[in-house]
Amino acid sequence: MYRSSFTIKSNCGLSTAAKEVGAAIVSVYVYPMSDGKNFVFSFTTSSDIDALRHYLSSDFLSYKIYRGKSAVFIQGIKQGHGMINSIIGSGGVPLFPFVARGGTESFDFITYRRHLIDEVIDSVSKHNEIAFSSYDSLRNDDILSVLGRKNSVILTKDLTDIERRVIRKAYRSGYFSWPRDYRLDLMVSDFSLSKPTLLYHIRNAERKILSMIMDQN
Repeated sequence: MYRSSFTIKSNCGLSTAAKEVGAAIVSVYVYPMSDGKNFVFSFTTSSDIDALRHYLSSDFLSYKIYRGKSAVFIQGIKQGHGMINSIIGSGGVPLFPFVARGGTESFDFITYRRHLIDEVIDSVSKHNEIAFSSYDSLRNDDILSVLGRKNSVILTKDLTDIERRVIRKAYRSGYFSWPRDYRLDLMVSDFSLSKPTLLYHIRNAERKILSMIMDQN
């Protein structure tokens, strides 16, 4: 079994809107319809609904925007550019969410055969410029870990860019280990921020992630 990731350069409604509002747009479900159209359900932490409407209208045939407690949700039908059909058509299984950021869109999928990854990438590259692609092999029990990492996009949706970078570095470097392998004085040199500022970002990130987890139970 293999997991593949790829990112395309994009000027579609989702990636353009994400760029203009300064927040990623996360698509938690995409369903391919006829004539190259997709049904899409997405969310973003941006509350600039006027800007979202303006840029989404470039390739959305119809859509509705709902304001939630901590996110804005987008549901609609848009003209696709071949990603979901390329994945499914080559026997791949899409891994949601897909993420649109300023000028790019990122996708993940699983397949049982290595050569099918090349088929997907070749199909996508016919109509899109691929900025990045990678793959790794998975054991059958690795799929739960992969799904957990994909869900982290939702759990960290409220984090600012600096909070995301600080908490990721702290976790990977052993700040949360016992005994602690990574101290604040090391983070000061890595980020050029004071200890109180770093601690503020760590605590803020912890609070936001925990609130997402606890609010779901």
